[in-house]
Amino acid sequence: MGGLGNGRRGVRSPPLMIAALIACILVLGFNYWVSSSRNLELETKLYELEGQVRRGADEMKKKKEFEQVIEKQKDQISNIQSLYKSKLEGAEISCSQHKVHTNKTGDKKTFMCTNATSEVLSISYCHKGICGQ
Repeated sequence: MGGLGNGRRGVRSPPLMIAALIACILVLGFNYWVSSSRNLELETKLYELEGQVRRGADEMKKKKEFEQVIEKQKDQISNIQSLYKSKLEGAEISCSQHKVHTNKTGDKKTFMCTNATSEVLSISYCHKGICGQ
């Protein structure tokens, strides 16, 4: 019955092998700890960069919306400008017709037409941003 094995009952590992295993466990534990701390730092940096990217995307979106609003306002200004330009041309035509048909008694009407023309011009210039600044 005792034919199996080499007959040693209390097989002990050599102390040098145990010391090497403990050293390996310590080195592996230290490496894990260093890797874990680096990983945590990198994750923190990643979250910060993702936040910056989100803020940048939000700012770009706001900028595009703002540019669209400005474009709409430019269109409105050009429409207003063309409206006042047509009014000015109508006033000039009206004034030139009054000049032709009036005599000295028509000086008052000519003055009123010139006054109306200057008002239309001042309104047009104010919409362009020229006056009052």
